[in-house]
Amino acid sequence: LPRRWRLSGERGDEMVLKTDRLILRNMGQEDYEALCRILKDNDVMYAYEGAFSDREVQEWLDRQTERYHQYGFGLWAVTLKDSGRMIGQCGLTMQDYREKQVLEVGYLFEKAYWHHGYAVEAAAACRDYAFNQLDAEEVYSIIRDSNTASQKVAQRNGMRYRDTIVKHYKGVTMPHHVYSVKRKTESISLCGVDCTDCEYFGTEEDRCAGCDEIQGKPFWLKYTGEEICRIYECCTYKKKLPHCGKCRRLPCPLYESSDPTKSAEENEAIFLRQMEQLKNRP
Repeated sequence: LPRRWRLSGERGDEMVLKTDRLILRNMGQEDYEALCRILKDNDVMYAYEGAFSDREVQEWLDRQTERYHQYGFGLWAVTLKDSGRMIGQCGLTMQDYREKQVLEVGYLFEKAYWHHGYAVEAAAACRDYAFNQLDAEEVYSIIRDSNTASQKVAQRNGMRYRDTIVKHYKGVTMPHHVYSVKRKTESISLCGVDCTDCEYFGTEEDRCAGCDEIQGKPFWLKYTGEEICRIYECCTYKKKLPHCGKCRRLPCPLYESSDPTKSAEENEAIFLRQMEQLKNRP
């Protein structure tokens, strides 16, 4: 494994990532009881054919410690920033996929904290960590076919369905859907917007899959009366450029429009980030 992947330590209290509401840190033996609340719950563990025993919980915890040693990452404890309570686990693991090993974002949360957006928030942070800190080219989530909730998290995490494979666990044949997302450039639109920052981004039927997929025809055109995004039309069809960062007129007057649902300060921040993203694109 590349040496650059061996980053974090092994102490149970070591913070690895933080988001607006969460802190992700290494798990230690002191997290055993919190882990039992997750892994010994039949509803949480239905994709694993039911709740774990005490021994299986300990083996799971030991396996994460081994991963921290071997790779510098594993499944991390997800804790609430305001209280420190452990509410789940989310992180990165190496998984077998068609005769190779791939980097996977995995997540399991205590049932009491479902439907609050925590899984999406933590998974997105792990995805970004994989790209920005581990220099990964592609990140996966491999999910049992019956686990539609986790599939929706993967889709909200910018991932697309790629394949279906079969796993065997506890004597049960389990089809698994393979989702993945490639490096940031796949989610950066030609105007510089990072599609994964948008609440409407995803691969579900009622969501936006990004400009490359929808060819410059986002949902908001119904409010403007236009047939295609003017920036997309100019860059793709008129100037035939891969993205606006290649245009000598950047930023042009087409960037003067703003999102009416955001403040002037927010729109300015979005614009500056677009310019930064375009500057860094090859």
